[in-house]
Amino acid sequence: SAAHAAQVEAAAGQGLAVFCEKPIALTLEDADRAIAAVERAGVVTVVNYSLRFIEAYRTIRELARSGELGRILAVHHLRTRGYGLYEAGARHRAVTEAHESGGWIVHHACHDIDLLSWVHGPIARAYARTATTVPDGASEEVVLGMVDFTDGAVGSIGDAVCRIREHATLVIGSRASLAMSGEAGSTVLRLHREGSERPEIIPARDEKRPGGGLDHFLECVLDGRHSPDSLRSARHSLAVALAMRESARTGRPVDVPSENPPAGP
Repeated sequence: SAAHAAQVEAAAGQGLAVFCEKPIALTLEDADRAIAAVERAGVVTVVNYSLRFIEAYRTIRELARSGELGRILAVHHLRTRGYGLYEAGARHRAVTEAHESGGWIVHHACHDIDLLSWVHGPIARAYARTATTVPDGASEEVVLGMVDFTDGAVGSIGDAVCRIREHATLVIGSRASLAMSGEAGSTVLRLHREGSERPEIIPARDEKRPGGGLDHFLECVLDGRHSPDSLRSARHSLAVALAMRESARTGRPVDVPSENPPAGP
């Protein structure tokens, strides 16, 4: 993670298209330099926020943005990694090398944060609490966060490196709500309309299409078109992750910096 921004700048300097893992940088200053570099060069960029390329989440986003659910009131996403905690002997590099990864919020909870803003829109404020078994608290291992969207909706995320692997997504609208649980072949996506006795089951599969973001990147390069999943599109989730990390440190809600176009020479 710490190396991404410099590598992006170097590639842009050679006129190369860029496929970047998340997070795009560990600071907004580094992120802005990288964004400015690729936009000056005019190269194709795609950030591998993998949930954006999973059909079930794309269906959730489409329904949330179509007006089908009415006014969006809340969005929640919980995802645990299924790896293990430090105290039990697990040594995930993002936890043991937080100076390189940015810690668990920046490295992994950024997926949840990005999903919330990708599904519904920009986030104005963040609050987070964390727990860890890592000596001296070098990195978070469990993250619980709450956000205020700019339009007044609320959101929450949960993320952990713990051994159990689980996820759940909930979108509450004024006319209907969506709930998804289960992975791969056991995915269940329910749409329940206000006033209705029974939910509708929507076909969904929590699996990446073959190649995921990489296939999308190659398609964009071959077609000569820019992607909506560009480096710039990933800046906001980094800003929110950094706000959550600061909130966890101070115990106070933190405002998310407004999105300003990176100014490059």
